[in-house]
Amino acid sequence: MCMTMSAQGLKTYSGPYRANAHFLLGTQKATYTYKNAEDGTRIYEGNFIYSCITNPKLYLKVTGRFHDDCKEGLWTYTDKSTSETKTLKINFKEGYRNGIYEYTYTSKGTIKESLKATMKDGVMVGPVSGHAVQYVFQGGSQGVMGKGVFSGQTDEGGLADGSWKLTMKLGDGSTRVFYDKWEHGVIKESYYIDDTTGDKEDIKEGGIPYVICDIVTDAPCKMEWWIDRGSDKPWQGTLLKPEDVRKEYTEAELNAVNSGVPTEYYEKCDVIIRNCDIDPKYEENVEAYVQQHIVIPESMSKAMGDISLKCVVERDGTLSNIEILDSDEPILDEEVIRVLKEMKGWCPGMKNNAIVRSFVTISMSIMNKKETPTTNQRKKPQVNLMKVLGKSILSRGYYRR
Repeated sequence: MCMTMSAQGLKTYSGPYRANAHFLLGTQKATYTYKNAEDGTRIYEGNFIYSCITNPKLYLKVTGRFHDDCKEGLWTYTDKSTSETKTLKINFKEGYRNGIYEYTYTSKGTIKESLKATMKDGVMVGPVSGHAVQYVFQGGSQGVMGKGVFSGQTDEGGLADGSWKLTMKLGDGSTRVFYDKWEHGVIKESYYIDDTTGDKEDIKEGGIPYVICDIVTDAPCKMEWWIDRGSDKPWQGTLLKPEDVRKEYTEAELNAVNSGVPTEYYEKCDVIIRNCDIDPKYEENVEAYVQQHIVIPESMSKAMGDISLKCVVERDGTLSNIEILDSDEPILDEEVIRVLKEMKGWCPGMKNNAIVRSFVTISMSIMNKKETPTTNQRKKPQVNLMKVLGKSILSRGYYRR
């Protein structure tokens, strides 16, 4: 271990380093400059080099620069093995992704996966392109694997927009070409053309942007996690949805968030929070409440109908923005929504000790009161907080040590 001091009063550390890659076999080392904080901790300032070496052909490496303990400028992450190389390049400004975001995964000299995009305040904006090895759609019930090339774009708010295209060459030599049309985060059309038949097949659930999530969660977000100091949470590739974007942020509100004292901000903002400190909940049985208040349509013939939905728990404990996700008895949908809109008594979510609006998903089984379901038809109700991989302007926070 070596420690020296520069003319600018910065100290240099060079020696063993415990990073988030400690679970890997190998020797971890780092060299960086820093200055001491009043509490005895270190404030990183200047160049940073990290490596975890198992052997000359198997290693991890991270290079970049800190300013006032925040990542600044270009950072490069490399994961090298005998025949494979994964390289991630991200440009940071004050700890947030601003500028290039480029990832390449090569195996035996051939590109397997890649992503080329531009980030603005941690959100992907503008043109995006890359290589993919799989695409899962129709709610996960269908998918293809092969050699794919995709392209698309997002608007200035980070919402998928315009035309997207994915050309996937399959293992049998055939090709499927997928097309999406988006308008500011809302998908208008999604389909593919099969070159063996020439047929057009509509896609009811999916979207080419989901390919980005598959790529990023597979490796890039894990590579960012090796050195998570001085930046917001690793991006997991999820694009924003319309409800994540709020146009009327003021400079004072943004400064409050960035300074790390956003309690007052959360108390007054109308944004729907996805990462509460305390999740919203309903103390009683949601399914029982709906069953008690619902009016079963006469046309319902099944003994039981299953339904799942998402909604917003408001600050006053009421529900809004109710959206059906899945239902095997559509004639129940409107009646379930009516009952939930009249429902009160939810405990709202909390963020930074402030009551906030937040998402929740609900799954339930509604009995036809004219029928008696068998034991194996009965299902336990589930109420789970909506888990979203992406990040909004409110989910950013520095991880300083």
